[in-house]
Amino acid sequence: GTLVPCAEAPALCEPDAGLVRILKMLYRETGNGLIVVSGMPQELMERRLGRIGCGLVAEGGAWTKKDGVWTEANKPALRWKGSVRPVLEDYAVRVPGSKVGESDYGLTWDYGKADPELGRLRGAELADHLTHFLANEDLRVSHGGKIVEVRDSGINKGQAVLPWLMDRAWDFILAVGDDWTDEDLFRMLPPGAYTIKVPYGPSVAGFYLDSFQDVRKLLLEMAKAKRDGNQPTG
Repeated sequence: GTLVPCAEAPALCEPDAGLVRILKMLYRETGNGLIVVSGMPQELMERRLGRIGCGLVAEGGAWTKKDGVWTEANKPALRWKGSVRPVLEDYAVRVPGSKVGESDYGLTWDYGKADPELGRLRGAELADHLTHFLANEDLRVSHGGKIVEVRDSGINKGQAVLPWLMDRAWDFILAVGDDWTDEDLFRMLPPGAYTIKVPYGPSVAGFYLDSFQDVRKLLLEMAKAKRDGNQPTG
């Protein structure tokens, strides 16, 4: 069987008719295993992609839908939020246009609408400060996509796909992702898996594609080949 974990990207996860058709072909018509892994909230992901019937991972690994059933990850102790939130709020004041965000499992500082150069400098500074500040905590500090995030280290996209990886000995695995949170997914996959970063940039992925238009073309070609009895090789 073929396992295809597709990580989050706006052009990939937008539920237009063309994408839904491709994913349905990959999952329903060919016998592939398919997982869509996203940072989207569980409810939103269910509305957009639940009708496909494939595996879903929401909120960066906090929720998984396998065999039609949603399961929430074990909630960690979140006492650390009380000490981290004021630090992020201070940076939100210092960098106009930036903001603090919160989920059940983490905190973020988002500078996507701030001055790019100031945001980049302060983001690197904040990530470095938090890494040292939280060195003795079981937490992960990540910086990428104009976001600095702190969350429990055990909740990530790589851990979330483990139940599917353990289902069987997959003969072909392809994973596609576009941001820093997908690196956990790439690292979790066994040797021989095909990992693709979109677009080119620092990554542990073995391959790159220029855009998610290219990803859609690749997935469609895979679906047609599998449907016609031509197994992917490599």
